[in-house]
Amino acid sequence: SIYQAALLLSHSSVLSKDARYESVGNALSSSSEQLINLLRTIPKENMNNSQLSWESLTSDVAKLSQNRRYVLRILFDASDICDVAIVHIKKNMKTKRSEDFYSMKKEYEESKKSYKLALKKIEYFQSWSSKLWTVELGRTISDEAYAFIDDWKRPDINTAAETPIETFLRHVNCDEATKEEVEKRER
Repeated sequence: SIYQAALLLSHSSVLSKDARYESVGNALSSSSEQLINLLRTIPKENMNNSQLSWESLTSDVAKLSQNRRYVLRILFDASDICDVAIVHIKKNMKTKRSEDFYSMKKEYEESKKSYKLALKKIEYFQSWSSKLWTVELGRTISDEAYAFIDDWKRPDINTAAETPIETFLRHVNCDEATKEEVEKRER
């Protein structure tokens, strides 16, 4: 549906803003930041004990990137989502000839253009993955993703001292903790 395409583009800087990353770590860092910002907008009562975290998503990237078929399946699904959105917009543009249509025509055209551009990028990624993907490349991406997790996951409290950035992140993520509990942990 059009909503799936909008969600795909809104969560992919590569497809929506032509972002380019120099390393797997940079891409994962950006994705993790987007996820954290998204999670902050969802009320706690709507989370339903969700295990959605940057670590679980990065782990999924590591596992999926080991197999070219998985990567291609994801890209084919993404292209199908964009195709459906383009067809939906074209259909709406043909059937909705009212006063509202003319005021929204520019918006329709811009949306169609952004979905077509995203589709072209996805098709490029499909072609590249089909022709140039190797088992070694998949392993390298996977290893870099696991290394990213190791670099950023919280250390075992019993074996390592907390760094200032970890303290800051803990405070940001302690929405449920009371101020008193936070102060007690700092001592």
